[in-house]
Amino acid sequence: IHRHHLLIAPMVRIFVTRQLATGLALVAWAASQGAEAPSAQAQRPGPQKPAVAPARRAQVNANRANAKGVNDDSSNLVPRGLPARRLTGSDPWQPTSMLYLKGRKAMEHFGFIGFKDGGIAALNLNSSELLWAHEPLAAYGSTKAIHQKMGVVVTTTETGQVQAWDAWEGVLKWERSCPGGVVHRMLDIGGADDGFGFACASEVEARTRDGVRRWATPSPIGTLFKAASAVDSGKNICALALGTGISPGALALKLNSYTGAIMSSVDAPQAVVNGLSHGSFITTGGRLVWPTTGKVHTYSLCGDGDIAEADSVAADETATVEAVQDTPGIFSVTNGVVTGIFASAGPDLRRIKLVDRRATLGPVHGAIYGETGRWVAVLTQEQAGSQVQIINAKHGGDEGLALVPGSYSAAMFGVGERVVAQEDYGGNAFRAILATKTLDSVLAIQGSDVHWSRDGFLAESVVILSTTTTTTTFTTSGPAAEL
Repeated sequence: IHRHHLLIAPMVRIFVTRQLATGLALVAWAASQGAEAPSAQAQRPGPQKPAVAPARRAQVNANRANAKGVNDDSSNLVPRGLPARRLTGSDPWQPTSMLYLKGRKAMEHFGFIGFKDGGIAALNLNSSELLWAHEPLAAYGSTKAIHQKMGVVVTTTETGQVQAWDAWEGVLKWERSCPGGVVHRMLDIGGADDGFGFACASEVEARTRDGVRRWATPSPIGTLFKAASAVDSGKNICALALGTGISPGALALKLNSYTGAIMSSVDAPQAVVNGLSHGSFITTGGRLVWPTTGKVHTYSLCGDGDIAEADSVAADETATVEAVQDTPGIFSVTNGVVTGIFASAGPDLRRIKLVDRRATLGPVHGAIYGETGRWVAVLTQEQAGSQVQIINAKHGGDEGLALVPGSYSAAMFGVGERVVAQEDYGGNAFRAILATKTLDSVLAIQGSDVHWSRDGFLAESVVILSTTTTTTTFTTSGPAAEL
């Protein structure tokens, strides 16, 4: 035996003895507190199926956030100490936005639904279990958009409220109130900060996922930001600022997403100014989109290149445009009578499908990784009921029906309002997750087979339907945390 072995042996014995003593002390302390030692299941990583988070836990988390310096300015402050209360059915939650999230484990699928009153609910899309839900205490207006990144879900409302939630427990991590409104598109910026950028009317700012503000760049004097998008794989942000009466015109700005420094500024054409002044415009794939009579137009938010345009029978003074969540470059134009579906890639703009009625578009997620961009879900109202058709995102070809009209009772569950779709693991079919209006319902349907339905978030109960003769009723436990 070598001398260094003889020296190491006593050190190992001392280390093991100290570790054992520490472990026994922790167990004894837990017993004195009336608590149980954590189980292996409690320590297992990945999203669990917890009861709705109590208000006390939300308060503790907010305090921890403050202790870490997250709330370093008044715009970050998280309200604390508010009582938990059960959701009530005084007003229906008309769905205004939806988001699909692939879980951290195989076969895990989650959905987030934003509502007209500014509320949000999280569902397990496999079981329809209500994970958590929030009613706003203030009048924030409808939830216009939902975004997610690495376990953080961010919502924006029509009054300019930006809120970041823990995706798995529903704890409010941080929030920001944007005077004058917010551009309803989170900007996924990568790199060391690995967080979100977003544009208020008065400034573009970047925050980490935990809410630490990295930088804020004000809009040029006499202008307000109207549109923004992350470009170059999140390395840069491009934004359009519309001049007020003092400074007419519009500027296309390019900002460094790591520092907020303005890298370039270009005067946008007058047609872009008119487009920003139009009642309906969107951003998708790094471009501004707006309709005029008989035409639809796109323009780079960075200000490089010319305006692209295409003919559209759906475009008139009443037309609205709608982007597809998580599917850059695909959008629709509708006047309520017909709907044109377009694909935009840089200056290339073309119509891929024409629908002879109003249509609502939704993303389609791949079975394994949850990726998007290959297909688009098209929700229409047919004579027999709601229909969801899957089309190819490149050429508009028919890929089959995720929802066959007449598969469920509209009188019982309501008319489809929002949709996301999933590719079946077999790769030859699709499932539609449909949120309806007026009756607070969500259904999971594949073809004509209703997998499950949830008729009312506010009732906190759900009926699981299957092709067998058994029917199971599931009731969530515990009140919803109210922040």
